[in-house]
Amino acid sequence: MIVKEMQGGLTVLGTPAILVLMHNLTQRQIEILRSIIEEYIETAEAVGSETIEKKHNLSASPATIRNEMTKLAEYGYIRKQHSSAGRLPTAQGLKFYVRELMKEKELSTVEEVALKEKVWDYRDKMQKFLKETTKSLAEKTNTLVQYSWHCFLPVRGVAIIMGLSS
Repeated sequence: MIVKEMQGGLTVLGTPAILVLMHNLTQRQIEILRSIIEEYIETAEAVGSETIEKKHNLSASPATIRNEMTKLAEYGYIRKQHSSAGRLPTAQGLKFYVRELMKEKELSTVEEVALKEKVWDYRDKMQKFLKETTKSLAEKTNTLVQYSWHCFLPVRGVAIIMGLSS
């Protein structure tokens, strides 16, 4: 089993440069996007340039951050609710964060066995299985995890969309 966890540095496909070229983002834009998403995860509120400048140790002024945020919005990674608001991550921004800025962490054998034991009895009962799996993910990652049940849709997996542990 694999659980995604925050990554300290940016290394995807071996070098940060590949990450930048793949998404046409500068290192500064990546750090601003990371800051917006992490702040949004923590507060569930729109994020402004001054908040990023004060809390995330970026070597850029609020004006520079706003200019970069405009570019990130043009690329579809963030959006504004209205003209005077901060920015919110879009689905594309969150997907980028999960796929590129988080790393996979192998569970220990003990952790894997414990999780499997928790859900084993529910393997034939899909709704109960998803509920128990979601509960186990939330406990393991110290995050809010949600699932929805649609009996007419095939289930392809359960994932944590976003989460930071304290």
